Formats: sequence, structure tokens, C-alpha cells
Amino acid sequence: MSPAQIIGLWLDIFFILLILFMALMSKGKYRKILIASSVLLAIWAWGLRPIWIEYRASAIQKDVNQYLKNRYPGESWKIERADKKSPSANPYRQDVTFTSEPGWEYNYTASLFGEVKQVGSAPIEGKFPREGKHFEIYKQ
Repeated sequence: MSPAQIIGLWLDIFFILLILFMALMSKGKYRKILIASSVLLAIWAWGLRPIWIEYRASAIQKDVNQYLKNRYPGESWKIERADKKSPSANPYRQDVTFTSEPGWEYNYTASLFGEVKQVGSAPIEGKFPREGKHFEIYKQ
């Protein structure tokens, strides 16, 4: 687990325990409401959030692929989720390597509305990012 995931897990546990403590201190219908809300928070934290992250990451990958097809017709590339290589990386970032430019890696992400943008690049040793054929951070 990455440090960000561990911190998120601890925050989830803290808020669930806080709500349960508040439930123990209250009476009647408020106790039931607080217990139900802590159960719902636990379901969201450990059940639904991983599914949502996987769904969004696959949707972003499709958006990035479509964007690249429109922007660079006739080229081929390989798209890989950043968190598959490094567990602490952003799962919504897609690393793209173009076959016409081996060794260079470009990072893309997309908004909920499908707006794709390049958010970074990793050039080969001895080169600057702006020297890449597909570098577009300052060109947008």
C-alpha cells in the first residue's frame, strides 16, 4: 500500500469510529441514524470506492485513447495506468508511450466530462521534455 492509501485508510477508520462513539453517547433515533451512517461510510470506504476508482480509470483510458486517435492519426501507442507500475501513483493518470518515439513517456488524464490533457512527460536521458514530438503541455 502506498502512503496515501494508508493515510486514507486511517482517516476512514477514524471517521467511522468517531461516528460510532457519537452513537454511543446519544440516545433513541439519533443512535440508530449514527450507526446506520457509520455502516454506510464503511461500505463506501471499503466496498464502493475501489469499484469507482477502477471504473473511472478505465473510462479515462478510453477517453485518452480516443483523444490520441483524433490528435495523432496514423500513429500507434501503448497506454498503461500509472498505478500499475508504481502503487503510490495516481490511478487516474495514464502513461503513454508512442512507437515512433521509444523511450519517451507522456502522462495524460481526463476530467469527468472527457476533457483530456497532458500533465507530464518523461524524456530519455540527455533530452528536455520540450524536445519530444508529442509534447503538448504548453501548446494547448
